[in-house]
This record gives sequence, structure tokens and C-alpha cells, in this order.
Amino acid sequence: MEICENPQQAAKLKEQVMQLRSKDCKKVIEICDVLEKYAYSAEDMELLGFVFFYKGEAYYILNRIDDMFDNIANSVTFFSMTEQWDLLARSYNLMAIVSINKGNAPMAVDYYLTSLKCAKEHGIDWMECSIHINVGYLYMQNDIYREAQQHFNEAYDIYSRSEDKEAQIGRLIMIYTNIASCHMLSGDINGAGEYIRKIDSECRPYFTDMDFVYVGCMEARYYDALGDGKKRDRIVADIMKRLDRQLPILDLFDDLYSLCELTLENGNYDICINIARKLEPVIENTHMINLERQLLILKLKYYEIMHDDAKYAEATGRFYKLAMIMEEENKNMISNMLHIRTALERANESKKAIEAENAILTEKSETDQLTGLANRYRLTDYSQKLMDDCMNADMPFTVEILDIDFFKEYNDNYGHQAGDECIKKVSRLIKNMQNENIFCARYGGDEFIIIYSGLGGEEVRREALRLKNDIMALDIKHEFSKAFPMVTISQGICQAIPQEGNKSWDFLHVADEYLYKVKKQTRNAICFGDIKGHSRIL
Repeated sequence: MEICENPQQAAKLKEQVMQLRSKDCKKVIEICDVLEKYAYSAEDMELLGFVFFYKGEAYYILNRIDDMFDNIANSVTFFSMTEQWDLLARSYNLMAIVSINKGNAPMAVDYYLTSLKCAKEHGIDWMECSIHINVGYLYMQNDIYREAQQHFNEAYDIYSRSEDKEAQIGRLIMIYTNIASCHMLSGDINGAGEYIRKIDSECRPYFTDMDFVYVGCMEARYYDALGDGKKRDRIVADIMKRLDRQLPILDLFDDLYSLCELTLENGNYDICINIARKLEPVIENTHMINLERQLLILKLKYYEIMHDDAKYAEATGRFYKLAMIMEEENKNMISNMLHIRTALERANESKKAIEAENAILTEKSETDQLTGLANRYRLTDYSQKLMDDCMNADMPFTVEILDIDFFKEYNDNYGHQAGDECIKKVSRLIKNMQNENIFCARYGGDEFIIIYSGLGGEEVRREALRLKNDIMALDIKHEFSKAFPMVTISQGICQAIPQEGNKSWDFLHVADEYLYKVKKQTRNAICFGDIKGHSRIL
């Protein structure tokens, strides 16, 4: 029995699931059960999505469709919460396929379109290609050939942009086969022939047994329409031979069903009933009432042709029971869909609340509590971005550092509360400077940083001088200043067009040297210069 008590063990078990999927489905389910218990205890939403999806996939391969649908439906909520868009799109696609097989086309369309939207928004091309094929097929089944063709063409456009076309050959086979069927069903035999030739030249060398059966069912109808009975019968014989091998019969249901209808029309009753017998046990295991109902329609046609009234009456009674069961199933599916939608809405609301809370926490962590300006942490992250933007645009980048003259003496004599009030008054003037070109931050204590992006030297000097004069205009008494009997500031400013290899810290360091130069020679003044050390006091 597998054990999972920590993230390391969980990671190893996830690797096993990926190695065993489609090889040992029962073992995959067993491992997923262990992972599920750990994921709930660890509140690991991403792992829960993984568990439900791959458990659902295993049930699908085992033809336990109800279990598959329940697990895939559970995975959707967790994928949405953890933004696993690839798996979310795949989940909706699988639920659509099951809905089709259960006979609920409207619900399938809803799932397909949700999956398609997800794939498009997040650039999941291969998934978008598959969904276009599936939606096109759904349109084709309902005799809406123009829209079907559009979806197949969309799928082909995505395939043609693929870098590794050989790896996507399975999708090309489906695209060409469906387009050929679309032409044939709309009465364009020549169009169908064109795509059959494309299949022969581009795809046939890569065929698996499943492809021979899948394409063969379409080709049998094509050659029957051309009146070439010999070629049709050779293809049917090849299909029957391959059906004795291990194939995913359920994936071929629609194609084999169509072939049965063709053999009934041509009087090949033995072949028809032989295929039906191969389909019957697979459908019974899936508990898909709609597929059983379709197979029953085929049998009713067969019994009517064979004049077997007893079996016809028995099948008619079974058909009525299935209709009642299907009605109940559709109610359950609608209930499931509503449950998923409600769960997703709750998850989205929870996600938005968490994002809003995180935004508040981020703002708090990057904001100086006394002044409301950005703090040193925000400055560190943002200043480099501003400098890089200026370098890319070949524009001036300017860093100013300023402090309050003789602020220690102010604090020591007027008290820390008065000192805080002084800083708040100065910071309000600095904060008012901020716009799309000017960013301000408190560096610490009585020091502030102002970054000017894209402003020329004269504009920066004008802004700095205005700030200096506005602070003097506050007329905050400072009897202990050795410069003026009021609060004043000293400013160091470094400006240049950034070059490759420059860091925002380089500008700050030089600006700090210029500030020191002001304080050494005088106070209540501005030292303005470039990054190479050429400066003058204003």
C-alpha cells in the first residue's frame, strides 16, 4: 500500500500516475486515492485537481463513465482556483464527449464552448484544435454542414501552424476524415474524394489499427456511393479483421454504427450483427443509456428486416424503458452542471477575495505607514524598471535624494512627535509631485527619493526648486537649524540617459554624493549633475 505524508512523497506518487496512466488504470486509481487523502489534509488545491482528473481519466479508459464524470466534474473547481488552464480545458472537453454519448447535445455544446474559450484565452493550441474537431463533428451529426466545415478548417489552420506536425498527425487524420464525411453527407462526392487522396498521401504511412478502422468506415461509405462494391467490401473485411484486436471500441462507436447501417442497407446482415455483438458488451459496461438506445434502434431495424416479431417486441419494450431512464439521466446531468457552475462561482468569488486581500497586504508592505509614500522595498523593485524603460526609450532618467536640514536637532529639541508631524508635512508636498513621470518614496528617517522619468534637465531643476521653495513656505519653525530658522531641505540630483550595464543604484549612489556635497558646503541648496560626477550647486 502506498503512503503519502509529505510533499516529496506526493511528487513521487504523481510521477507514478503519469507513468502508469493508460497502462495500469486500477493502480492509478489506487495511487490517486492515497494522494487525495494527503491533498485534503495539506489543503493542496492543485494536487486535488490532479487527483480527480487522472482518476477520472482512468475510469474513462475502464469504461466506468459515471465515476469518470463525477471525478472530472470535481477537478474543474480546483483547476479554476489554481489556474491550471490546460487541464481545465481538457476536463470540459471530456465532459462534453460524455454528454454527447449520454444523448445531451445542448449540454455538450455548453461544455465544448467553455473548453474552447479557455483554450483560446490561454493559448493552448493543441486543445483548441481538438475542440474544433469535436464541435465540427457535433454540427455534422446534426446536418449543419457549413458550420461543421468552418470548425474543421479552424482545426486545420491550428495544425498547419504546429512546429511538430508529425506528432500531431492523429489530429490531421481526424480533420481530413471529417471534412471528407462532410462533403459526402452534403452530396459532394468529388470533394470527399479529394480529401481521401490527401489522407492516402499525407497520413496513411502513420496509420494505427484504430486509424484503419476509423478512416475505413468513412471510405466504405464513399466507395458505396461511387458504386464500387468490391472496394467497399475489401475495406469492410479489413475492418472486421482489425476489430478482433485490442481497440478502444467506444471511441469508434459512431463510425462502427454508421458502418452497421451501411451493411444493413446492402444486405450484409451477418456483418452488421457481428459488429453489433462487439459493441454490445462495451456499451453495457459504460452504462451509457443513449448508446444502448442507439444500438437498440439498429437491432429493431435488423429484427424488422428478418421478420423476427418476438425479438422486435422485446426490443421495443426495452427501448421504452431506456427512454424513461434517459429522461432521469438528463435531469441528473443538468443538476451536475448547475453544481459545477455554482462551485466555480464560489471559487471565483473566493479567489477574488484572496486577490483583493493580497493586494491590500502588498500595498501595506510597500507603503511607508507614516507618510503614505512608497517605502524602500517598493523603491528597490520599481526604480530599476523605470530606469530600464528610460534606457529602452533613450530618455533621461533622474534620481533625486533629499533630506531635512539638521533634522536630528529638530527631533532632539522639539520631540519625536513633532518630528513625525514635520516629516508628514514635508512628505505631503513630495506626494503631490507624483504623476506618470515622477515617482516618490521615503528612503528612511528624514530622507526621500524622487525619480523623474523622461524629463529634461530644465524640467527637473524647475520641479526641485519649486519643492525647495514650497517647503520653506510651510514656515515650520526650526530655531536649532544652523542654516535658517525654519525647516529647509538639501537636494542631490543625478541625471543621464541610461546605458547598457547601468543600474538604478548607480544613479542613487551618485545623487547621494551630490547631497553630501551640498551639506558639506552649505544647506538649503541643490546639487545637480550627471552620472560621471560632473555637477554644480544651484
